[in-house]
Formats: sequence, structure tokens, C-alpha cells
Amino acid sequence: MVKAVSKASLIKKSCALAVSLLMVFGAGLTYAAANSGGINAETARELGLGLRIGLVSRGEQSTIGIESRVINIGFYTDGNFQPQATVNAVNSLAAVQAPASYVRIAGYITGYDNARYIAGNHIGERAAVPVLVSNSNWSVYVGPFPTFGEAEQAAVQLGGTAIPPNPARIAITDGNIPAVLFDNVQGFTQFADPSGITAIDSGRYRGVIEPFVKNGNFTAVNIINIEEYLLSVVPSEMPANWHIEALKAQAVAARTYALTRLDARIEDGFNLCDTVQTQVYRGVEAEHANTTRAVQETRGIMAFHNGRLINAVYFSSSGGPTENSENVWTNNVPYLRGVREIAETGYMQWSRSFTLQQLTHFMAQNGHNIGNVTSVRYRHAHTSNRVIELTFVGTNGTVTYTNDGIRRAFRNSAEGSLQSTNFTVNNITANTARPEPTAAVAGYINVVDVYGVTRRLEVAGLSGMFGADVLLRGAGGSPASATSAQTVVNSGLIVINGRGWGHGAGMSQFGAQGMAEAGFTFKQILKHYYTDIEVR
Repeated sequence: MVKAVSKASLIKKSCALAVSLLMVFGAGLTYAAANSGGINAETARELGLGLRIGLVSRGEQSTIGIESRVINIGFYTDGNFQPQATVNAVNSLAAVQAPASYVRIAGYITGYDNARYIAGNHIGERAAVPVLVSNSNWSVYVGPFPTFGEAEQAAVQLGGTAIPPNPARIAITDGNIPAVLFDNVQGFTQFADPSGITAIDSGRYRGVIEPFVKNGNFTAVNIINIEEYLLSVVPSEMPANWHIEALKAQAVAARTYALTRLDARIEDGFNLCDTVQTQVYRGVEAEHANTTRAVQETRGIMAFHNGRLINAVYFSSSGGPTENSENVWTNNVPYLRGVREIAETGYMQWSRSFTLQQLTHFMAQNGHNIGNVTSVRYRHAHTSNRVIELTFVGTNGTVTYTNDGIRRAFRNSAEGSLQSTNFTVNNITANTARPEPTAAVAGYINVVDVYGVTRRLEVAGLSGMFGADVLLRGAGGSPASATSAQTVVNSGLIVINGRGWGHGAGMSQFGAQGMAEAGFTFKQILKHYYTDIEVR
């Protein structure tokens, strides 16, 4: 008899051991402003034996196509898959929901082959199908029946027992004919290709596939150990042709991040998903020799602060210094301190334009009835150029977005959320004692705030000031600071000019690449972006 941990206990265990996190959304990942605690190395490695990855990127479907021609049915426990039966495809296999009523015509049977033999000898109007009813027992069902009442009537004629509808029941079909039913009260419906790589309609995956039903949602869950998971995650999150030390830093960050996010989708029945909401995971198709090397050469290595796993958040590029966690989310996390970039290159520069009418529409779509937007106020963090407060002023009120939530204020625009909060808005007034310009040509001025932070502001018609350092003043003429918001009023376009991509806390991926090319090791890269950590 194979000992198997039930799905409910596995999920409960993962949730209980995972760090308590505050979920917030960002570009590239759903990030967490972690508490200073976490899980220790021993617990992390235990949990890494069987991650549950929800393949939600395939969207809502009623069928999971199985492209493998042969599958083993069994149970995943303690990091190993234990086969119990083998199904060979005659036509094409699929996993479907089978919630209807049935009639059980046999008691407990040992083994799939015995159940299949009994089902094959059944003669009747409706098909007989082998069914797994517990982790070690099989039976045979006849059906399906449209109603439970019809199943009860058939049960009298067949000398069996009517089985009521079960929305969690799964069938593996060959063509349109059920080959196996799963009515397992312990919750498992798991299969894997004997080759070790199972092909379903959304891709090819290592580990085990579990068709999973919860709250009416039918999802393929990939159960896989952390190291095999990373073989796909690292090239999905960072270009595989980048420097090996950058790829190693990414592998360690992704490994550490995954094991502090085990409760990210726990209410959906799995730990992580395959999208940017946690980490992008595309199965075997994404794997590359370079990133496989990075994963293998850092096997088991993670980042710790005070002996606990860190929440190793990362993002694409900063375009300036990185940011303190409290200016991105809410918590002050000791190892997520803003640092200067050493060698970041290739960061993105971007510009977005909006009319006041568009902003009015976005606020209404976001659920804020503030009337017509007439102006925008914003405030920068004194540690960086990132905007930490953005207020929309309307004829019927105001609404304020803070920190990384600012990007989502624009989520209903054609281009979606802003790429970063490292931006400036046009129509800021620069007061200076310098002479008025004599020619109207385009250029820039260096705007210096009271904290000494210099920002480049693109302007037109100020030829006598190009390259100058001036004092940025608010609408009332007082020096601007981290507590004096700037007001932008525009009857036409409001233009946002930004740099970088992502939330700005933790490791910059472009920065990691630049450091690697400059000769830094993966441990040096990680220790630069995460303050006072150990990498082991």
C-alpha cells in the first residue's frame, strides 16, 4: 500500500509553514512586502520537494488535453511519484469533469487491471468504467445518469449502489470514452508520462499533472520539485543568453522567492501559478542549456537574513537607484533597502500621454466618482526619483494612489499600468533668477530638490538654461520637498516621462547583468541588492 498525503493536508502544511505575506501587485511578478521573519533552510528544502504550480495561463477550460500516448496514474508523495496503473491511448486522452450520477456494481477491488477486467465483462446499455475510490482501492461504476433518481432506479436493476453527483470527480477519456474515473475522497487525480515529461495541451512539463477542481474552476496543476521548476522559471524571467553570473543570481533569487510564496494561491488549491502573478513558468519548452547550468551550479543555494529566507523580490530595471520597500509597498523590510546602481545598462525609457478626459474615464473605471479630473498632484520619495503619491483632483473630490499602487491607476488605459513609478510629469514650473531665454528651442534643465537629488526635466523654449541646476518650486513658490506635492494642470495632454520597468525594490535584472559583465559574482550581485544577507 502506498502512503500518500492528502491534497488538503499538503495545502494546509504549505500554508502553515510558508511565511505570512502581504500581497501587492507589480510588473513581472506579484510581490510581497515580507515580514522580517521567514522559513528556515530545513523547512524550505522540505517544501521544495513538491511545489504545486497552477497552470492558469491556459485560461478557463472544461477539458485538459493529454498529448502523451501513455500515462501512469498514481500518487506524488515525499518528492516521488508512485505509479498505480498505466493507461495507453487508442485515440487521444483527455481529463474532463465527470460530475454526474453513477451506479457502483462492485465492491473494493485490488488493482486497476482487475477493475478493468470486471468493467470489460459488463453488458448493459451504459458503459462500465474502472474507478479509483481511495488511494489503494478500485471499483467499477456504470453510467453516467442524468439524475440521481435515474441512478437509483438503475441500481435496483443492476444490484448496485447509486452514487450521487460529485463536482470534483474526474474522468480520463480516450476519445469520448471514459477509461478511468477518479472518485477519490482523499483528493488525488494524478498522472505522468513514463518518460518523465508529460505533454498536455498547454505544453510539456516535468513532474506530475493533477487535474484539479475547486469552486467550479478546472485547472491543471503541475507538481514538481523546486530544482526542476527553476529550469523553466529562470529562462522565463531572464534572457538565457545573459552572463552566467547574472543567471546564477536570478536562479538563487527565484528559488528563494518561490519558497517564501507558498501561500500565494493556496485558496485556489496550489502554491504558485505559471504567470507574472508569481513567477513565469512555461514548462520544458522554455528550458535552455545556459540557465540549466545556472540552476545546477547553484543547486540548493538561497538567500537568508538573520537565518531566515528573504523575500527575494526582483524587477526588470530601475533607471536610477532602487527603492526602500516602504516606498514601494508598506512594510520596512531591513534587507530591501534602496541602493545605487553600479552598472545597470539597457534600462527602458518610456513616455505616456493622457488627456484629462481620459483620466476622468480611468478614475470612473477604477470606481472613483470624483467628477471631471482637473489636475494631478504628485510627490517623490526623497531617496530616489520615484513617485510615492499621485493625487487626481476632480470637480467632485480627489483620489490618491500611493507607492507601487500608482502604476495601477492607469491599468484601464490602452497600454495598461505604468511601467514604473520612476517618472516626472510635464508642466512643472522652474523658477530661476537667470535671464529669460531669447530663442525657443528644445532641451533640458537639471532640477535639484531640497534633498540635493538632481532630476533631468525636458522642456522647450528655455535655451538660456540648458544643463543648468535650478531649484524646483511648488505652486506657491516654496522649495519642493518630499512633503510638498507638485500640481500639474493641463487642458490638453498630461505627459509622463519615465525610466525603468517594475516596482524598484530588490534586485534589478538589468543591473545584475551589468554587474556580471563588470566582473561581479552572483553572490556579490545578490549582496549588493539585498542588504545584510547571507547566500548559502
